[in-house]
Amino acid sequence: MFDAEKTMNQDPLLTARGNPEWEPENSLLQSEQSSMVIPPFAALSNVNRDIVSLHLGFCENCFRPAEKQTFQALALRNKRRSAQAAENIYYRSLNQMRDTLVERDFLHTVQLNRLKKTKAAVVYAYQADNDGEWGEIVYDWKTEKFTVTKLAELDLTKSQPFAKQAIRRIRYLILREDLRKKDQIWFPL
Repeated sequence: MFDAEKTMNQDPLLTARGNPEWEPENSLLQSEQSSMVIPPFAALSNVNRDIVSLHLGFCENCFRPAEKQTFQALALRNKRRSAQAAENIYYRSLNQMRDTLVERDFLHTVQLNRLKKTKAAVVYAYQADNDGEWGEIVYDWKTEKFTVTKLAELDLTKSQPFAKQAIRRIRYLILREDLRKKDQIWFPL
């Protein structure tokens, strides 16, 4: 049985003992990030936790490394019809965990929709945290510059973190020559 409370209260420094390269700041950050992810993970069903943890390669009870398993092996272990069924459960579970983290403000999300692509420019609409009015970003092929023509409704802070993340992702898609019509990214703020 998975005990989220016990796991959250474990000593975060246990793994650091005996490690000469241990950095306290990194351990603290990892501990804080882990404590954010544990409640959404604990909310998953037993089968979903099993599939997620073993595919990623950790024990679902103590979070120690374990051997990674393929979707085929997980399907057999959990009495599923196919590897595709186990893979579907895996991605559905990750989406459920992600949505919980977004709701709790541990993660933020940016939705991207490509509006048009011409020889002169590519135009994407972006939405912050799946809410509010969409903003618009234009990439000019000739000057190789991005322009935020309209800010998303929730991106009104001076630093514009959602526009910056959207531009970073669009730049990545341009470099990969993969200007997909829809995309979504998540990031901590």
